[in-house]
Amino acid sequence: MDSEQLLQSCLAWEAGRPEVERRLIQRAFVSLRKGLPVTVSELARELEVPSASLRDYIEQRAGYGRVTLENEVITGAAGLSVAPASHRLLLAGQPLYTWCALDAVGIPAALAVDATIESSYADGGDLRIEIAARGPRSPDSAWVRVVPPDQERKMCGGTCSHMVFTRSHERGFVSLNLDEAGAWGRKIWSAYAHSLLPGGEGDVGILEPDRADA
Repeated sequence: MDSEQLLQSCLAWEAGRPEVERRLIQRAFVSLRKGLPVTVSELARELEVPSASLRDYIEQRAGYGRVTLENEVITGAAGLSVAPASHRLLLAGQPLYTWCALDAVGIPAALAVDATIESSYADGGDLRIEIAARGPRSPDSAWVRVVPPDQERKMCGGTCSHMVFTRSHERGFVSLNLDEAGAWGRKIWSAYAHSLLPGGEGDVGILEPDRADA
């Protein structure tokens, strides 16, 4: 699978999310971007669905690594987390974390904001990347390893654990330089970026009660 085929696979994976999941994750992303976890009860009230049904559905999605859930609080979604994770991200001044290297570069690119990434290379050694709103500033030596998503495999703790920073282009993998990773991010996270625009949060939509446990 070449780079373009893998990008299309990632976009298809994102598009293949169930509608309920997509809306929940977009809504959670809005809060997480501000550094605020969101509770199941808050979501249930806002989306006008039964708490029990929504809780069961979110727990199911957490089992697939689509969100991270701690004591009925969503702490991570769409690669962005308020709970400690693999990559530390200062996103326009807001301390956060991401699940994988592509998240760390792609989310700031999609949101068009300055960011600082503190992470490590796959073979060891600390890494610091400064991201300007228009693209990465440093370092030239960092690459992002990307692997195909899989609807049947966990995202957080599964696929994400293989998407890491490397020192050079790797044979046998799709490797992206930082500019390429940013370009991917602008495509993959475009819907989440839109949800943060003025009025965009309302575009997340309202879940119908009878779909909450679909």
